[in-house]
Amino acid sequence: MYTLRQLIIPCSLAGLIGYQSLTVLPIILGALVDYRGFTLANVGYVGSIEILGMALAVAVSTGLINRVRRNQLAFGAAIALGLTQISSAFTLDPSLFFAERFLAGISAGCMAGVLASTIALAREPERLTAFIYLIDALLASAFYLGLPLIIARFELAGAYALLGGVTILISPAFLMLPAHGPTTALASAGFRKDALRVVAFAVILSAATAALWTFTERMALQVGLTVPQVGQVFAGGLLVGIIGASLAAWVGDRFGSARPIILAWTMVLVLAFAVPYLPTPAAFILGFCLLRFFMNINDPFIVGVVARLDVEGRLTTIFAASGLFGAAIGPFLASTISGDGDFTRLGWVFLLMGSFAFILFAQFLKRPEITRTGTLATPSG
Repeated sequence: MYTLRQLIIPCSLAGLIGYQSLTVLPIILGALVDYRGFTLANVGYVGSIEILGMALAVAVSTGLINRVRRNQLAFGAAIALGLTQISSAFTLDPSLFFAERFLAGISAGCMAGVLASTIALAREPERLTAFIYLIDALLASAFYLGLPLIIARFELAGAYALLGGVTILISPAFLMLPAHGPTTALASAGFRKDALRVVAFAVILSAATAALWTFTERMALQVGLTVPQVGQVFAGGLLVGIIGASLAAWVGDRFGSARPIILAWTMVLVLAFAVPYLPTPAAFILGFCLLRFFMNINDPFIVGVVARLDVEGRLTTIFAASGLFGAAIGPFLASTISGDGDFTRLGWVFLLMGSFAFILFAQFLKRPEITRTGTLATPSG
């Protein structure tokens, strides 16, 4: 098992770079509408194809991650992602652009798979995940503040060039990741049952979350905010989320996982439902920031529970892959449901799908494995 100090820097940077497409999704999709001729009815397909590439890469890596040098895989994937981002800055042909976004998704997915499996190697996966959220929120706030200004001056090409350059610059840090994990055992019937539940939970919740996130920028514009102000709100939401992640990091395993998850998940459901209905800029900003706060409390505990169920990292990798498949569905779902600009339907979608996802996940909260602290768990398989 690895300590927090050994993993925090490369894992945090892997999270920032590997999930950058999801992080800046509303800003990029908004710029595609404003500068590349996409509409609300079809722009979600761009996000879906990229996230689908991520999901496929993570799914393939599930069975291979402990057979290759994962740090070199992450480094190579980061270089490929950076070059693809830069290429997309200058690509105007729609077919080639979609192919590039799919390739970018595959590259990012390799990094996401490495990150997911590495979290399971931590002595305290909840604390590691919370610190990843905390550090990535600080770093991503720079994207939210800078990208709208870059887009206003250099259009979408500037945004993709910036993302690509930052990705290549950071890529050597991924060589600090562990080269190998434990040898994968044969999957037992109990493990397969856990895996199916994780798949269903992650797909449903991530689809709902990504659908809501896809048009968050458009929701903000609809209540009267400007594009630069939206970037500031996103950055502010991240900073508020830092408080939530810090709280999760401090709490750790002090009170178990069930109580923090139940409290935070309830608030996430209420706030996600409410955000599309908020009529004023002040109300929207408050609701959005509170949503980020409780999400950043909830998510580290969710990841921690999955990681504790299987120390080999198979379940966390399956969880990441399934979440990305769900996230790939999200933008398509958003464009289908709210392509006419009525975003309140997305609140109902999140409430219903999020509630069902919690029912599936709640079974894990009764398991004795999730109470381990700083010790090696018995693998599910």
